[in-house]
Amino acid sequence: MKNIKQTPSVALRIATLMDRERIESLPRNYELIYDAYSGSNPDLMREFMAFQGPKTQGALDEIGRKYLPHQHEESVLAKANDTMQSQMFEFLKLIQNEASSLAEFEKAVSEASRAMSSDKEIDRAAIAKSIDRLSKATEQQARNNKTLSDAAAAQNAAIGDLKKEMDAIEARKWTDPVTGLANRRSFNKTMVGIYANPNKPAACGLITAEIDDFQNFNTSGQSPWSNRTLQEIGAALKGGNPTRQFIANLEKGRFAFVVNTENPDRVTGFITGIRNALAAKRLLVTRKNLANEKITMSFGIAMASTATSAGDLIGQSEKALAEALRAGSDKLRFYSFGEAPDKQRNYQIYASG
Repeated sequence: MKNIKQTPSVALRIATLMDRERIESLPRNYELIYDAYSGSNPDLMREFMAFQGPKTQGALDEIGRKYLPHQHEESVLAKANDTMQSQMFEFLKLIQNEASSLAEFEKAVSEASRAMSSDKEIDRAAIAKSIDRLSKATEQQARNNKTLSDAAAAQNAAIGDLKKEMDAIEARKWTDPVTGLANRRSFNKTMVGIYANPNKPAACGLITAEIDDFQNFNTSGQSPWSNRTLQEIGAALKGGNPTRQFIANLEKGRFAFVVNTENPDRVTGFITGIRNALAAKRLLVTRKNLANEKITMSFGIAMASTATSAGDLIGQSEKALAEALRAGSDKLRFYSFGEAPDKQRNYQIYASG
């Protein structure tokens, strides 16, 4: 299939829509509308496009809670705060009761001790009374200890559940909800991290990839680009990544890979693994009505050492991808300098996959 590259300005469409609909310029609104227009979440896109009536902040937040729950973590934080306050109050009451119980237990033990150590003649009745009181006090203390122990266990479980919920919210900030891969926010953070030390960037390569002929696949109700299909593709990409390199879902059939090597052979070896994983996936419906269609990708590769910044590296990878797309389908291209300053770093050495 011939890949026809289309690059509409998503940012311009978002700005125009927000202005036309009088949508407040909040970060969560921008992220919601960006995800709706970028096509990275088809279900969100369809629901947003089908939305009738004014796009009030309340309506936008209702959609956001469904598809971007990490935007609304303040409600979870409020719940966590209320739960923790309640837990601490109840636990403090138990500790105070425990202190009172210990004081009573100490009193019973002291009285029994005095009765046993008296210089007077030992009285059977007094001893029996002391034993009875001490036995009851011991049983009561055991019950109090169990109550405190059970309360501590329950509190620990409640705090554990809150921690899991908070961790899940934090993870969703950096994860694409459809594919389970990293999202664009995570991608941007990773790119910046490569140049944390501008004098010595991390030794790695950036691969920007696009599913071939993505624009020609059916976008109707029979679209193979449902969330389920994208989930399957995400699973395939994970399966083709045994060394756990970074993979992010960007938008509209476009993905990014950060591989921890600048060795071209290792980079192409990684891409071979991705290709093999995708080869096992077949699309049953396309706009051209081609059944059992093979999924292929085109790849553009750039090395961190050839770029001076994250933006520069992304730009180089995008240029290499554009060359691969112009060459047809299932191609890869390395970024090359106009004049390579180092012959050993002229990376355009693979004309095709």
